[in-house]
Amino acid sequence: MNGTYTDAVTDNDTSTQVFLPYLSNNSISWTLSATANITSYRIQRSGSGGATVTFYNAAGTSIHAVSRATGTFNVNLVGVKKVSIINGSSGSSTYIQEFDIFGEFVYPVPSALVATPDTRSVKLAWNDIPDAGHLGYVVYMDNQLITATPITNKNYIVTGLAPDVPHKFYVKSVYTGGFYSQMSNEVTAAAYGDPINKPQLSGTEFLDRIDLQWTAVIGAQSYRLYAVDVGQLYAGTNLTYSHTGLPLGTAYTYYVVAYDEYGRTVTSDQIQLKTREPPDPVYPIIEVLSKTHDTVQLRFKNGSPPYTLYRDDDLISNNLSTNVFTFNGTLTSETLYHFRVGYTDVYGRYLESQLDVTTGTLPDAVMPVLTANNVTAESLRLTWNQVGVSYKVLQNGVELGEQTTTFRAVYGLTEKTAYTYQVIAIDRFGRENASNVLTVTTSARPVPTDPPAPTGTPPPISHSDNPDLNKANDQLIQGAKDTKESSMVMIWVIIGIFILIFGAWWLIRIFKKKMTAVHQTKSSGASASAGSAGSGGSAPMNLSLKSVRKTNYNAQKGHGRNNYYVEKTRYSSRQGKQRY
Repeated sequence: MNGTYTDAVTDNDTSTQVFLPYLSNNSISWTLSATANITSYRIQRSGSGGATVTFYNAAGTSIHAVSRATGTFNVNLVGVKKVSIINGSSGSSTYIQEFDIFGEFVYPVPSALVATPDTRSVKLAWNDIPDAGHLGYVVYMDNQLITATPITNKNYIVTGLAPDVPHKFYVKSVYTGGFYSQMSNEVTAAAYGDPINKPQLSGTEFLDRIDLQWTAVIGAQSYRLYAVDVGQLYAGTNLTYSHTGLPLGTAYTYYVVAYDEYGRTVTSDQIQLKTREPPDPVYPIIEVLSKTHDTVQLRFKNGSPPYTLYRDDDLISNNLSTNVFTFNGTLTSETLYHFRVGYTDVYGRYLESQLDVTTGTLPDAVMPVLTANNVTAESLRLTWNQVGVSYKVLQNGVELGEQTTTFRAVYGLTEKTAYTYQVIAIDRFGRENASNVLTVTTSARPVPTDPPAPTGTPPPISHSDNPDLNKANDQLIQGAKDTKESSMVMIWVIIGIFILIFGAWWLIRIFKKKMTAVHQTKSSGASASAGSAGSGGSAPMNLSLKSVRKTNYNAQKGHGRNNYYVEKTRYSSRQGKQRY
């Protein structure tokens, strides 16, 4: 076993020996300089004693034991730190002539090696090894030792490296006797280039925002803008940012961080900027354009829509789009009203003004003027001027009813009788105002007499002293005229249709007669030609005076007309067919 602890029993000479007396549990043992993995061992002994071989780990726990062992043994023991041979028999002695163990030491290996790139360098770090026989560490780069002597720190900086060139690194631990552990985990890293410069940040102040800008940095891949007490505002590659929606007159502290391709950061100096103060506020002005006993028309000057309007602390609207508003017919006369109007300016300030307005007095009530016309023995017609929304009509002090029109026809009166009438007007304020009292005496019923003979042009049917009756008569007469005109048009249309039908029928009849005469003429010519051709032709039709007769008849209008007809004669043709 290379580098093992040696003793007299490990000399490859069986003539030498170690005597273990007969006392019980008499033993010899060896503690290894480091834990070892044992692959085999051999022992040569003599005597009647027990001689038990035991292997222990670093915690002192037995991991292998064999009694009265002699010869060579192949094993696989991991983490062996101590070996002992015990004579466990009382009264018997044991001699050990040779004892060898074979394997290799397992020195603790540095663990968790990490590499952190930096400017033209790489920082290495690993976990320390708390071992008494540990002397230090050695560092390798690309399988080449770069530390001439062991270092005792658990970190190391490799300098003088070219940027962006990857290198492989690992570490070994060094132990007493010049032994080395196995290599640690291997890491790969490349050094960074030179760092980027610091960006320069500036800004411009406005009422409700602050515009920020910063210089471009060579080698910077991105930027992040921060506001102290606010946090990150922007991340990206732009060089400007507008911080908006800010309250007026408020200060902010800003800084920007530039990131290079390796993720390294450079932070600018902090700057403090403050939003500007707004100008003096412009308050709205309320003007009264007009007012009556129940209406007020207001106009708002200064400011801009939308306006908010209150009347006696009651919200009328918070979104008026015009600067004129009218309270129409909704107010009480001779009443003090308190109006407030406000708006929000471009700086977010709500500005309000107020005005007190007293409505006017009620207008005087107007008395209706009553008149009568179309007085007959049994009826009359009352009319009056429009001064209210409804009216009560009184006859002899008794109410005939309430109505909204300004006239009334009264029927069923007694001839030659005096009646008193009065109208009470009710205006929109509920006030009643009586008209003049009118006394009307009906006329006597006329004595019926024979009507005189009409002379001249009779008056129109619609003539009457009653305008409503005249209008109804005129409508009836006009309807009758329209009906008559429509009927006459329909009659003339029907007559025209009959004339067209009769004319067409007459033309067709004349045409048929002409065609018959032409046909007879052609037939007579054909028969004569056939008769002169010889016996092969058809026999001619013999139209003698005996076969043609004339008849006379009188038409409906007394005109005489001659009618000729041909008697039927019978003859045989060559084919034996009968012809007429």
